[in-house]
Amino acid sequence: MIIQPGDGATIPIGNGEISILAHYPSSLGSTTGGDFRPYPITITVDPADWQVEMGNWPRSDTLSFRLRGTTPGRHTVTIAVGQSPFAPVSFAVNLVATASSPTATPSGPRTVTLADDGKTIDLQTDETFLLALGEGYDWTISVADQSIVSRVVGILVVRGAQGIYRAHQPGQTTLTAIGDPLCRQAQPACGLPSRAFHIQIVVR
Repeated sequence: MIIQPGDGATIPIGNGEISILAHYPSSLGSTTGGDFRPYPITITVDPADWQVEMGNWPRSDTLSFRLRGTTPGRHTVTIAVGQSPFAPVSFAVNLVATASSPTATPSGPRTVTLADDGKTIDLQTDETFLLALGEGYDWTISVADQSIVSRVVGILVVRGAQGIYRAHQPGQTTLTAIGDPLCRQAQPACGLPSRAFHIQIVVR
């Protein structure tokens, strides 16, 4: 399927993952002294209930990334390439649920995603939640007061999730996550920025 900038398309949610290739008329970076330096790239989805996960870091004129989520409806995707001659481009996707689509509220513990960034999460003592920030970054998670909330050890979680967390006693604490793009581990490493995420947790 081909979507031109400013156009739109209807896409089934399917398994909750949509892969996108964006093609540009020239390279998405500059070469100085033989080293390729990618332009800073920002991809946003409005509303932000779908996660953006970078695929390759740009070496040429093609950028790949994925959208992950379960929420149907019209969403606008915007790609902005800084320090380049390219103006931001936007296109619309009308995401429709199918019989095989995952549900937004599966059974089991509640799920906290990138869409919850900056929010306050209310929990009851002994309540758990699944932290699922996606596979596009190497996440480092910290909880300010682990006597209030901490990760449950010894539990395997699905791909793209960072663990199950349990509320232990009434109080308030902050969960912070710093995500480094996976391309930082490549040789040469990319220059894409890290992503910060945090939530306030109130246990009653």
